[in-house]
Amino acid sequence: MKQLGLISEKHVLSERFHSVPAWVDLADSLKQDWDLKMALYAGVISNLDRNIGRLISSLESNNQLENTVIMFLSDNGACYEDPVPPNAPWSNHPTDGIQGGPNSFPSYGIPWANASNTPYAYFKSYLHEGGILTPLIIHYPAKIKKGMINSNTLGHISDIMPTVLELAGIDYPSTIGERDITPLAGRSFLNSFTNPEEKGRDTIFWEHEFHRAVRAGDWKLVSPYKVKGKKKIVNKWELYNLTEDPTEQNDLSNRFPNRVDEMSLAYENWRQKVGALTKSELKMETERIRTKLREKE
Repeated sequence: MKQLGLISEKHVLSERFHSVPAWVDLADSLKQDWDLKMALYAGVISNLDRNIGRLISSLESNNQLENTVIMFLSDNGACYEDPVPPNAPWSNHPTDGIQGGPNSFPSYGIPWANASNTPYAYFKSYLHEGGILTPLIIHYPAKIKKGMINSNTLGHISDIMPTVLELAGIDYPSTIGERDITPLAGRSFLNSFTNPEEKGRDTIFWEHEFHRAVRAGDWKLVSPYKVKGKKKIVNKWELYNLTEDPTEQNDLSNRFPNRVDEMSLAYENWRQKVGALTKSELKMETERIRTKLREKE
C-alpha cells in the first residue's frame, strides 16, 4: 500500500490482530480454505459492481443519469461476524453445503476482516478507524466536478438525510400529526460538493456495544470495551491525533490528560442526552423491566 502511494510512508501499519496467524505459517490446506473465502467475497463485490453498472446504464438510456444523485458508501468496517448467529431471523438458513454453493452462508472471519482494514486498527463493531471509517462516492454532474477527491470533509452517515433534504429544497418536519419528533442529528454536507476544503463536522460521538468514541477536529478519544478473544475488560480511553497518526498507533492519553478529561466529559454529556447505557445501567434497566413483567403476571 505504501509502494502504491495509498498511504504515506510515515504512517505506521496497525498490528495483526492477536488471534490471527501469519499467512506464511499456515498449512497449504488452510491457505486454500482462506483463499476460497476471499474468492467468494470478491465474487460478491464483482456482482455488486456489475449491477451498479446495470443501474447506471438504465439511467443513461432513460436520460435520467444527469438528474440523479448517486451516493455509494461501504459498510462500517470489514465484517468478521458469524453471518448465521443463534436466534437470528435467518438462523435456519442451510449451512451444510460446499462454501459458495446454495447451502452455504460463509463468513470470511477475523483474519480477512483484519487484513481488509489494513492499515487501520480493528474492524466492524469496534470504534477505532478500522470499524467506522468508510469512503463515500457521490455522482452528481450538476454540482460535482468529475474526478474530484475530497479528503477534508468529515461527515457521518446521519448527515446524508439533511444533505438530501437540502438538495430537494425540503425542510425536515418537527411534528407528525400531533406528535413531536426528534430533530435530525446530522448536518448537510452539500457545500462540500463544490468546495473540497469544507471541513464539515467538528465533533462526532459514537457508542456501540459499550465501545465509546468521540472525535473533535483532529483529535479522537476512543475506548474499546472488550477485545474479542480476550477475557479482560479494557474500557480505557485512548487518545490519538488522526492527522499525524490516522492508524491510531500512538496513544497520547498520558501526554494530554486535560484533553482526555475535556473530551470524555463531552462524551458523557452526549451519552446521557441520547440514552446510551453503560453495561451496569443496562443490567439495571433489564432487571427493572423483568420486575414489571413479573408484577403484571
